[in-house]
Formats: sequence, C-alpha cells, structure tokens
Amino acid sequence: MKKTLIALAAVAVSGAAFAQSTVTISGTFDPSYSHVKTTTAGGVKTTATTLANSQQGTSAIIFRGTEDLGGGLKVNFLYEANFDATEGGGTAGTQANNLTAGQVFLGLQGNFGNVQLGRANSHTLSAQAGRTPFGTKVGGGYGSTSGTANTRLNDSIKYTSPSFSGFTVGFTHGLKDTQTAGEGWNEVGAFYSAGPLAAGLTFVRQSNTIAQTNLYGQYDFGAAKLFAGYHTEDNKLGLANSKKKGYNLAVSAPMGAVTLMANYGKLDVDGGTAGDRKVTAVGAKYDLSKRTSAYARLVNDKINGGNKVNTTLIGLQHNF
Repeated sequence: MKKTLIALAAVAVSGAAFAQSTVTISGTFDPSYSHVKTTTAGGVKTTATTLANSQQGTSAIIFRGTEDLGGGLKVNFLYEANFDATEGGGTAGTQANNLTAGQVFLGLQGNFGNVQLGRANSHTLSAQAGRTPFGTKVGGGYGSTSGTANTRLNDSIKYTSPSFSGFTVGFTHGLKDTQTAGEGWNEVGAFYSAGPLAAGLTFVRQSNTIAQTNLYGQYDFGAAKLFAGYHTEDNKLGLANSKKKGYNLAVSAPMGAVTLMANYGKLDVDGGTAGDRKVTAVGAKYDLSKRTSAYARLVNDKINGGNKVNTTLIGLQHNF
C-alpha cells in the first residue's frame, strides 16, 4: 500500500506546488526457506539450505514522484533500492540485492507517450517476464531457458507510446559511455493487451555482441491462464559464437485464495546437445490478504552435460 509523504512534501514545497505534486513510497519484503540439491555431470552431489531473498517478488523500497505541469504534461521519477530481506542492507556487486540495482529514472509524460531517462525496466524485460506466471523469478527460466536476461539498460533513453486500441510500441537506446559489456544497447518492442489476450514482440541488440528476439503470449480463460514464449539469440560474448533458441509453455489457475502454477521451458544450443537446458517448475501461492501471500515452489533445472539442480522453496511476501 503506497503512503503519500505529506509531511515531507509540505516541508519541501509550497502549498500551491504541493497541490500539483505527489511523492509516494512502496515496497516489498520477500524472504523464503530454500533447499537446493545440486548433482554435477560427474555425479557429485551437494546440498544447501538457506534463507533466500526475492524468490517471488523483489525485496525493495521504491520512491515515486509526479508533478503535474499542466496541459496534459507530467514529470515523474522513480528510485528503486533493492535489499536483502534475510540479512539487511544491500550487497555490493549482487544485482538482486544491490541498493543501486533497481530502476532509477526521470520521465516526461504527455499525449505523445512517456520518455524515461536513466535506468528504467527494458521492453525486453516485459516480454521475458510475460512468458510465465513466475515472471523473472525461480521457476520461470529467466536468464536461462528464456534467454540472456535483459533487465535494465544503463544510461538509457526509453520511449513508450500511448495505447492505441490496446497496442503500444516502444524503443530504448542505451548510450555507450564506456567500452564495458552491458552498454551500447538498442531495443524495440510492440505489445497488445485487451480483454483476456496479451502479447508482445521485442528485439534487442548490442553492437556486434548480442542479438535477441522475444515473443510471448497470454490468454486468460477465467478458470486458467495460458502462457507461451519463444526466443532466438546470437551471443558472441563467450569464447565461441553461441546461437540459441528456446520456448516455454506455462499455466496458472486461481482457486479462491490459492493460485496453482506450472512451467516447462527448453533451451536448444546450436551445434549439438551440450548446453541444452530444461526447466520444469510447479508452484502455489496462497493470498493471506491483498498485500501478503505465502508461496511454495519445486523446480528442476537440468543442463545437458552439466549440473542438475532441484530447488524447494517456501516463502512469505508482503507488499506495502
């Protein structure tokens, strides 16, 4: 539940400006019990039992602000600070738990659409997360069977059009201010969402290194929602060129306060079966309230010629 920071706004701005401005804070806590059993290609078995973080949602505190400039024009900002709900604080160098790893942007919105400057979620992320009811979290194959993860683009200019009868388009240009990987990206996307149907197609490319196409679709029948996804990728960042393609099929079924979920994803690597990957996942979420849920997941992740990982999760998520 978002809280309007009335006291902060009253101190920071005048009464007249306050009438046109809002600042809100929201966030998520998501710790879970995790038991992971790993079997190597050589048959060596290891287990790890820990408290894990951000397995259904992302533990974060989010600050949002909007100012109405008049004439249908608004300026908005967002700062997302990810943190580890099991240990406190952020972990430097860890994407999921880094206080600077989330979205950070300043945007301008009007009849022309929305322009965001900084580090906004990519259009490709929307397509990859839309492939399964698990989104980008454990069981969804994010970063594996759904292709290399393209979460956010540094130093980027992102545009999203207004909706035209359910259709939106967008593009992002990530400026290359250094020679490191993760910069110099370009992406385009087209999406449709109306009634029970949602779908999207994106293409993202980093100069002469990675090119990736993502396609997803969802259809809500009421008793169940079906998900499907497909992608192709040409990745030259490794020691050798690697062309891949992957697909998945998934379903979610709400039953009162309980939602059951399942996903099957497969990744094929060109040039043989080494590196091919399969992810099979089942899960359940129980809504304790509108803002709090308990969840459980069983995930099998197997790489041909590599490790087989079985994960058991039991977690609790609270949104505020």
